[in-house]
Amino acid sequence: MTFGPSSPAHQTPVDDSSLEEFLTSTSQLPAEEWQKRIAILKTLVHSIPDYSTTPSSSSSSSSTNGHRIAPWYRSSKHVRRLFPSLRNYILDARSALVKEATELIGTLLMVKLQHHPNADQKDATDAPQSNEDKRPPPPFVGRLLFKDLLPALLQLSSQTVKVIRSYGSSLLLDVLPHCRVPSSLVMLCERIKSDKNRCVKEDCARYLRCVLETWPCDEALMACSSPYQPVDERDNVDKDNNSTILIPTQRFRKDECLTIETVKQIGWELGRSLSDPAQPVRNESKKGFQVLFRRFRPIWNEVMKINSGVIRDVRLRRKLLEAAARSDGRDVEDLASLDDGSIGGMSYGSMRSGISQLTFRSYASRGGVRPNTVPNTIDTPKTRSKVLQTSREAISDYSPNTYVTTSGQVFSTPSPRRQYRPPSYSSGKKDLSVASTQQPFASLLKTPLKSERSPIYPLTPLGLSSKSQKVSTNVLRKRLSRRISGVQAMTGDGELYSEIRTETAEQYPRQLSSINETEDNKCGNQLNNPSVGHIPTTQFSEITTVALEVIEAHLSHLQELEAAMSKEKELLADLEKISGVALANNDRTSPHVTTCLASLTEEEVCDYFESLHVCVDKQLISSEKFLMEMEKISRGGDNEREVGDDFEERIRSGDEAQSPDLFL
Repeated sequence: MTFGPSSPAHQTPVDDSSLEEFLTSTSQLPAEEWQKRIAILKTLVHSIPDYSTTPSSSSSSSSTNGHRIAPWYRSSKHVRRLFPSLRNYILDARSALVKEATELIGTLLMVKLQHHPNADQKDATDAPQSNEDKRPPPPFVGRLLFKDLLPALLQLSSQTVKVIRSYGSSLLLDVLPHCRVPSSLVMLCERIKSDKNRCVKEDCARYLRCVLETWPCDEALMACSSPYQPVDERDNVDKDNNSTILIPTQRFRKDECLTIETVKQIGWELGRSLSDPAQPVRNESKKGFQVLFRRFRPIWNEVMKINSGVIRDVRLRRKLLEAAARSDGRDVEDLASLDDGSIGGMSYGSMRSGISQLTFRSYASRGGVRPNTVPNTIDTPKTRSKVLQTSREAISDYSPNTYVTTSGQVFSTPSPRRQYRPPSYSSGKKDLSVASTQQPFASLLKTPLKSERSPIYPLTPLGLSSKSQKVSTNVLRKRLSRRISGVQAMTGDGELYSEIRTETAEQYPRQLSSINETEDNKCGNQLNNPSVGHIPTTQFSEITTVALEVIEAHLSHLQELEAAMSKEKELLADLEKISGVALANNDRTSPHVTTCLASLTEEEVCDYFESLHVCVDKQLISSEKFLMEMEKISRGGDNEREVGDDFEERIRSGDEAQSPDLFL
């Protein structure tokens, strides 16, 4: 039990036993037992009676000279002690817990801690009372708690889970009309101006619009406001002045009413948000700006002043003023129908000035119009720049249907619009270096054509012609590349095979070149038939080198597989030792095996599963690595940084293994 006010003459004891019990229980329960935590919060909220059934702590102390014990839920300082626990409820990762918590917090703030209109009129007679005889209601008991919970509720707006975000926004939209805490407006205006998250700024604009629609006004603001129907007000006609004014149906506290400075600050922030880069933020700010125009027209005019510096975009300001002039005091349909481009989407001047904080220059001055004039029409020009048309319509050297290898060789596929012709087509010469291929990923073969003479063997022992000397010495690697890539093979007559059989090596057509080369058939026949002549020595050295590389990669792969297989056998043997039954030799469906396996614990089964998953994952990584080694061998080693190098770096760093086809 604690005491209320600190004054010795008015010390009121407060019974906080139930509050202490709740705080102790929530601090001791682990986060996994969220259902018990919800049950404890629900019990606490339902134990609090309605505000109208219990007097406040101040009235009870005055009636009993301080000898009555006040409950904790009638003291704002004691209610504020709920903040740490309620914040943990709100920021929990479980959507079910957040849903229940937001509903209970809404009931707590709107019903249990909220002053009821009939609380001060229970003992009143049936005689009507004037507005002067009414006393303002007591202050909102949960004002300090709501002020502390507001940052946590705004943090829900940045949630990537849309369900959790909707719970927070629904709670605030329900609570804001009843919990009129002026300090919360400062936080909302600051967040809509400086927060980096788009969703937070969008929700803040929605909350500020709710405040403009539902909060009451003070006397000075009411004198300059227009007829409107918020939740707690109604329109009344003053017959003497023949004018429509606003008279509240009940008294409000002055600290809970909107003032001129408060509404002006909200209007400034909404006006700045009209030029926000995010379209949802602009849309919500536009709705709030409409409410400001309809309810507080003089303040809207103050915000629209040029010297205010809020709306800097010339086009946006002009559209807003034209819509206001056409409305003539009615609803602003034209303002609601403004396109997104005028509300900041196409406002390059306002966006750049907002980001760089430099001196503002209007979009009209950037477009070539004199700074002192405003264009009569706002539209896109009918004539387009010839340079822009040329740059868009011209075919780039690296168009989407053209593929370039790292060595500079160009492959192209037929365009869907028009047939592409190589540069040498007009001269009547057929350039095979840019011949079309039906494989769009042929650029990844990394097998450039070699048209120059070999510096080591300028002539062959048979004295072949200069055209025959253009055959590349890496023909075996090209053949391996063709085997892997699946490029269609050519027959001796120049016709394409209708189907390539790659199931076995014997079914694959024997051919040395992997792409259409410039060698003639004579050279190809001599290379395919050793009896015609002697094959150059470089061919034998290449065969030996490639064979050794393949064998070394294969043996390394087998060692890794054997290590993984031995690890799997050890895991199975350990499981048999724990269960006490030979799983490999017995029938796994027999009752004896079932009985033995039933003795295993959950942790033992999970450990076996995870260890086995690690072994299989290592085998997968080893197989992918072996495939990349074969691709590297077919491309000719590590002379250049190939596509597979990035994959190998991912394997070394322990990232998730992917198929080599993903890099194509």
